[in-house]
Amino acid sequence: AALLFAYDSLVAGIDACAEEIIISNNQYQISPAEFEMVLEATRRDHTEQFWMGSSYIPNSDGAVFWSVKPSYSMSGAELQDAKAAFEQAINAFLDRLTPDMSEYEKEKALHDMLAAHITYTGGENSHNAYGALVEGKAVCEGYAESLQCLLQRVGIQSVEIFGYGINPSTGLGEPHAWNAVRIDGEYYLVDLTWDDQKTVLLHAYFNQT
Repeated sequence: AALLFAYDSLVAGIDACAEEIIISNNQYQISPAEFEMVLEATRRDHTEQFWMGSSYIPNSDGAVFWSVKPSYSMSGAELQDAKAAFEQAINAFLDRLTPDMSEYEKEKALHDMLAAHITYTGGENSHNAYGALVEGKAVCEGYAESLQCLLQRVGIQSVEIFGYGINPSTGLGEPHAWNAVRIDGEYYLVDLTWDDQKTVLLHAYFNQT
């Protein structure tokens, strides 16, 4: 219950761009280590919160993590405009789906549309869904977060995975991000980044077991 309280508080606080978010109270208390777990879960579950910064100021006594002051990459009118552009971009993708499509057909259509839309490149928003969906620019994290965001909007469960992979183009190891997607009750691995080979669209990393 304490972890769920912290999770819900963090999600609601980020959504409201709160200056300080209460994580523990007299009834529910979590440790600093547990907060790190909750923070990671909210980041990976809520890829639509693209304005969430990468740093924060903690309020902890060592045993209990009481509250947090997050950082935000956008706020105010700039964030409202960005949210509107984000929703417009999402609707542009979803409008191309039809109600008679199966889960697999929706997943494949979104995979292919994103590959055509996104250019692999760095940038201020390249690690989040906003960069991928609105600006059309992303690295692997942005690819994975944009796919997850769209899949969630159509009721398909997706989990963002962070790990280490061997780049098929260079043969060198590097940190990497991809998705696990549930289609018709079964989980498959999808690597949109490696399927997007600039002018060539692959399905070599689509729905691997």
